Amino acid sequence: MTSKAAKRAKRRAKRNRAARRRGLDFSDLPRPLRLMMESQQELAGYIERATDLPSASALALANLRQSVSEIVDKMRNHDSLDVLESIVYLNLMSDPEEYRETDHEGSAAVVELVALIAGSGTVVGNAAQPGAYDMKDQPEVDGVQACGMTALNAASKWRLFEALQDENPTSGLSFQTVIRETSLRNTSYPHMLRQTLDAIFSHDDVIADCVAATGSTPTEIFRVLDAAYSVRERRWNERLLGLERVHAIYLRWQEGDRSELTEAEAIEALGAVWANPANAAILDIPEVAAETGLPPDKIESILDLFTSSLEHDSAVDLVERFFRGDNPLRLRPILRHPSGRRLVVHESLLLPAFRERIEEALKIAGRTDRYLRRRAKDLEDAALSHLKSMLPNSIVHGSFEYFIPHPEKPNEVEPSSFTKFVESDGLIIVDDVALIVEAKSGALSQRARSGDSKRLGQDLTKLVSDAASQAERMRERITKDGGLRLRNRTWLDLSGIREIYSVTITLDDLAGIVTVTDELVRAGLLPGINLPWTVSIHDLRIIGELVERPAELLLYLRRRTLPELTRTFLATDELDFFLHMLRAGLYVEPDPEILAREIPNIPPTADQRRRFKKQRTQFLTSRTVPLDDWYFYQLGSKKTPAEKPRLNVQADLLRLVDEIRDSGLPGWLSTSTSLLSCDETTRQDFIEYGSKLAQATRIDRQPHTLTVILGDRRQNFTVLVWACRPSNVTKQSFDRHHLRYLAAKKHQAQALRAAIIVFNEDGTFSHLLFDNREPGPNPELDADVSTFGLTKLTDMNRAQTMRRLTKILGD
Repeated sequence: MTSKAAKRAKRRAKRNRAARRRGLDFSDLPRPLRLMMESQQELAGYIERATDLPSASALALANLRQSVSEIVDKMRNHDSLDVLESIVYLNLMSDPEEYRETDHEGSAAVVELVALIAGSGTVVGNAAQPGAYDMKDQPEVDGVQACGMTALNAASKWRLFEALQDENPTSGLSFQTVIRETSLRNTSYPHMLRQTLDAIFSHDDVIADCVAATGSTPTEIFRVLDAAYSVRERRWNERLLGLERVHAIYLRWQEGDRSELTEAEAIEALGAVWANPANAAILDIPEVAAETGLPPDKIESILDLFTSSLEHDSAVDLVERFFRGDNPLRLRPILRHPSGRRLVVHESLLLPAFRERIEEALKIAGRTDRYLRRRAKDLEDAALSHLKSMLPNSIVHGSFEYFIPHPEKPNEVEPSSFTKFVESDGLIIVDDVALIVEAKSGALSQRARSGDSKRLGQDLTKLVSDAASQAERMRERITKDGGLRLRNRTWLDLSGIREIYSVTITLDDLAGIVTVTDELVRAGLLPGINLPWTVSIHDLRIIGELVERPAELLLYLRRRTLPELTRTFLATDELDFFLHMLRAGLYVEPDPEILAREIPNIPPTADQRRRFKKQRTQFLTSRTVPLDDWYFYQLGSKKTPAEKPRLNVQADLLRLVDEIRDSGLPGWLSTSTSLLSCDETTRQDFIEYGSKLAQATRIDRQPHTLTVILGDRRQNFTVLVWACRPSNVTKQSFDRHHLRYLAAKKHQAQALRAAIIVFNEDGTFSHLLFDNREPGPNPELDADVSTFGLTKLTDMNRAQTMRRLTKILGD
């Protein structure tokens, strides 16, 4: 019988053969593009009708233009701003108590698409004339919504077919970037973004430069933007209160009151809620002045700073630019209608526009120097603060300089002779783990956002590649020299460091780009080994608020920096990765070839090779619903209590992890992390080992041990031993003997680390023994391997150990 996998492979091969006959070969495409081509069934229609990629692209573009034309037709004879505000209500206004991201069908992209058409010179709709509410003469909002969704679908295919024709190695990333610009909004919680902006724009010198560039202080600008939001919210709340009156009239109608008065009341009540919805959003200068206490001329100038006037552009041109990543509403989210009225397109655009719009004004005024220094320093400080909160016992070195060999002086081989000094944004040391921190406060340029492959490559080099290179430079000095020679000529001893990670913190959210690490490697923007973790400052803060023990962060770093991760899991949001780790482990089967190189003493088994080969790509749809529920409850937006997302690991094992952490003994971090790194069944075994060993010790009054080897890379390769000390053996004697045993076992495995978790006779945790000396040739330890009669690494089997314990226990 043919297996399901074979059948799927056969169908896939058939599709590819058919595609090749049409001139469309998917086999050599960048992986995200290939997966999209294979998984989206609606592409079949384009492929059937197209003979090549240019014709497929032209067909998709024609469908997009047709959708725009249909929206234009549906707006005619109506106030286009009424249509827009109805679309805003349909897509973005929801009860926070009921909101779920995975269930919400609204789209900010549809709102912005309709806004561009409504504000264009193609459709000019004046304000509706006052009069009785006519239910039969309302815009066809559902039809506009449907056309908007059709336009999104056609545009994604158009951009995909365009990307497929781009031979630049960053074409896949360019496509991801444009789709991100079109579809992703609210990538950061608004309260966090606001706090970051408040911090950056709170410095006196930055405030002075802002006033010189814009005529207003950052606080005044915030007050106006806040008022623009609150005015709309208040007006809609007042309107929606009228629904109670509508309901009361409906009940009277059901009870038989069919008088003309009842009908007139109903029409009046419905009109108060739904007639001329644009009036709920139109900005009124006197009203904003009353809300803010600022003079009208200042309010006018601030609104002008964020206003888009599109009446000289056609709807089709604006929409095509939008789907190329050029969205005029991104920095100027207030739309001025050709009639002179203006409104905020939607609130999700306001806060993200603030920073970049002010930066643009500062650049024009030639006043960016002080601001850029402040921005970079604030980001560095915030990054180190958030990491420190997750690693409370760590030593933090912030913003320092150290020496490296001068590239043009080959004789500089010892740190004392190095003459070139470089800067680091931060270094965090905890136990024998080091985190090299680089902060990048820049942003993608408009050309990069619009899919320009060359410019995207240049921008990502500054934001991602340079940070990785700078971190790798320090990693090399730590591993080769065992420390750093600082600018002040002192020596920072790091000889005990065994595990190193690079963490790049960005101010700009690069969701959908840095989450496809494998594509960054393919494009030559990241090295294939020692991958950094690149994360936005707001995602880092959220992770910091979720992490409850240092081992959780280290476990995530171990998982997240594996090259295999983004070949196995696809996600557009960093938090989807982290929340999946909390819930399900984020485990990937390591590449056997990499295992063989990094851990040569233990060759991969046939079973490991089989599991790696069978591993399939998984799409991580949104995992953030529990996080949203928790945050919204904390902020008061939701009344229903919600639990904080936590690591889904057995409570008994977490207690052991916490006891090891609280001991503060050398090796506590790597050991506790390794305990969390396995699947549920293995973790349950870990829980039981201590009690089973203690039970055996109580029977025969002898020490008992059980050894496992864990790790998927050399730097986390660990020999982990469980042991029980009989009460008739002193701790000093037990430790002396077992440290020698541990050293022999570590030497046999040539591991960087080995640890013994020691239990008392009653099964409670006693203490930790740890050895992380550099492995290498050692005749004395060779003799100890023989003296202890250690089982060969390839013969180690936990089942055999458990059978020996069972024999002792007599089960």
